[in-house]
Amino acid sequence: MITIQHQNSFIKKIKLSLSNAPAENDYPGIYLSYLMSHLEYFVQVYSVVLNRGLQLADVAINQARLVDLGAGNGMLGFFAKFCGFKEVYINDIDKTFIEASKKLSSTLSIFPNGFIEGDIINVYNFFKDAITPDIVAGTDMIEHVYDLDTFTDTLFSLKDTKAFVFTTASNPVNYFKVRQLRKIQYNDEYVGGYPGEYLLYGAEAMRPFLEIRKEIIQQKFPTLAAATTNELALKTRGLIKADIETAVQQFIESGVMPSLPKDPYNTCNPMNGSWSERIISLQEYRKLFSNQGASLEISPGLYNGTGKNLKSKLLRIINLLIPVVGLSIAPYMMLSAAKKE
Repeated sequence: MITIQHQNSFIKKIKLSLSNAPAENDYPGIYLSYLMSHLEYFVQVYSVVLNRGLQLADVAINQARLVDLGAGNGMLGFFAKFCGFKEVYINDIDKTFIEASKKLSSTLSIFPNGFIEGDIINVYNFFKDAITPDIVAGTDMIEHVYDLDTFTDTLFSLKDTKAFVFTTASNPVNYFKVRQLRKIQYNDEYVGGYPGEYLLYGAEAMRPFLEIRKEIIQQKFPTLAAATTNELALKTRGLIKADIETAVQQFIESGVMPSLPKDPYNTCNPMNGSWSERIISLQEYRKLFSNQGASLEISPGLYNGTGKNLKSKLLRIINLLIPVVGLSIAPYMMLSAAKKE
């Protein structure tokens, strides 16, 4: 079990290791600065995630194998390795984050057993002829996965893996969180944005997703009427480029317009399929895992009450209410499931 002592020792090590490190202005550097500014809180979250994984997998720390999925800078994985996990693998779809986590590994002198660039298929192929990890965990990544059916199918195909734990701030039953997320989704779909608009926007300016889809259709199907192109751009919200082109081709052949996502705000980047803080109902999440023969537990997370200011004091009071009131006031939720024998 991961203890308060583990947390405090890791926080001390991180602060000492990075105190004199030069600030990086790329996106991994910006994200690392964000993690550092809330380090105590995130380490608490990592402890909850890892302890839940150990519990579900029924494995001791010194025998546990973990994949930190969609790891970003890899901090969850580094913490697991620091706490004594037998094997830890860092995965991210973004090469720049993989390179950043390798660099951070050297700075911290914490060395995972491997780095895996790519999506869940790449993770599966990495372990194809080897023992797969006991635990797959990811923080703030499952809401961005393009195809959740393929994702969960592949997760449960990892032959030796026993436990799956994810956190997501896309909490569909917290009214105020949903309002915040839908503003982000609206801007991504219709307005676009630029680095610096908010801390974790990204490294590059992005045109509205609707505009990008329209351009994809115009380039692939230049003879379509402008009005038809516009309607198809609207109706292909939530599709990646290859699927947009397939949907338009099917429309040309059948005259049937594509079907929109059920949620009126959910949208994804057409160039890479990353959803914008995708809001998924609790029922949909449960169905994804029940389709794999697993029972999903959804539990509420707590706010960052680690500071000494008035806001932190108020958040600590709210945290006392969350176990009673539940997800409706929680800032994030944890999804956890064990593979049935």
